[in-house]
Amino acid sequence: NIGDATRTINGDFTLYSNLNIKEGLIMDKEQILLEIKKIMENHKGEENCISAGKIAEMLGLKQEDTHIQPRKYIYETMKKYRIPIAGGSRGYYIINDKKELGRYTNNLDNRITEIEKRKQEVQTIFEKFYNK
Repeated sequence: NIGDATRTINGDFTLYSNLNIKEGLIMDKEQILLEIKKIMENHKGEENCISAGKIAEMLGLKQEDTHIQPRKYIYETMKKYRIPIAGGSRGYYIINDKKELGRYTNNLDNRITEIEKRKQEVQTIFEKFYNK
């Protein structure tokens, strides 16, 4: 419903429920996932990555600093269409070969390790801070 949309300062429309409205076009979640699939087909290999912000811009999705909404849609696209999409600090891409897959899964493993370390550190510091 067009009445549900409001303009943001940069002129994009805000996403409400499953409707995305830009320039009079309405896309539901399924259409958004299909459009992301089409975009990703042109971004095979790490050297051809595309940022979540650029995908959001292309689809008229709500923009915020962390690009939470488009990142969720990219992940859902991967699951729905069974496309091996990887993401890194430079953007998202379709994994081309086992070497790229290995680099990506190693990156994920390293992130898991760092998060576990941070979790342990904050728990230890909390206990010492409150003398418990």
